Amino acid sequence: MYEYLSDLLKNRFDMEAVPRPGLTLDELDVDSLTRAELGAYLEDNLGATIDDRAITGDTTIDGLADLLTSAGVAAP
Repeated sequence: MYEYLSDLLKNRFDMEAVPRPGLTLDELDVDSLTRAELGAYLEDNLGATIDDRAITGDTTIDGLADLLTSAGVAAP
């Protein structure tokens, strides 16, 4: 799931570099609008139900991967 999310951020949300584990979304310059778009994208494309408050600036990609995995969501 981590690789899927990293690729998603890089390719769909135009990040210049592949994110490193442990970096927060704030550290990756992912603003609140992009976080909302990311949540909507994950809901629409993976069937994930994500509380809007679950994806914050302090969220790490590996933390988001764990959240999705614990909810039973699998990467495509």
